[in-house]
Amino acid sequence: QDWYFMQDGARIHTAKLTMQLLKEEGVRVWAHPARSPDLNPIEHMWHLVKCEMRGLTFELRVGELKQGVEEAWGAIPQEKVQGLVTSMGRRCRAVIQAKGGLTRY
Repeated sequence: QDWYFMQDGARIHTAKLTMQLLKEEGVRVWAHPARSPDLNPIEHMWHLVKCEMRGLTFELRVGELKQGVEEAWGAIPQEKVQGLVTSMGRRCRAVIQAKGGLTRY
């Protein structure tokens, strides 16, 4: 019960209809500043996936790429994933301290 849905600021995500549907479904959306990738751990998760996939090549087949991404995602230790989640408090404090500017995250 104590969670918020986090999404980026893409127009489709913040459209009135989208926000209305989320509200009707009882989904609490975390409001965060525009252009704030420091606050979104998924950006760092994708970085880890890309690192896992470095050096791999794929034919032009979506299924092959999807499988590669899934395998790379699964290879990331759960401790790293949990670390990204538990870093949210520190991330928020760092962004506030930087007055919305860049942080070490």
